[in-house]
Amino acid sequence: MNFKDLILKRHACKLFSDKKINQNDLNFILESGILTPSSYGLEPWKFIVFEKQEDNLNLSKLCFDQQNVASASHNIVF
Repeated sequence: MNFKDLILKRHACKLFSDKKINQNDLNFILESGILTPSSYGLEPWKFIVFEKQEDNLNLSKLCFDQQNVASASHNIVF
């Protein structure tokens, strides 16, 4: 599959199920973010992972009450 095919298959998820991301997948996502290059090779990334429902609801309020933020099992802010 080429890059254009990947772009054409993307979609926005507006509501998530109650299924949680497992720890191995979460670690893979975070490691992938850490390895992403930045300008000048500084990679100044800091990640905050929200996984408590109460925290995700509070974060949702800061994001114009987006339901997808509230319903996600995890939110990553960087």
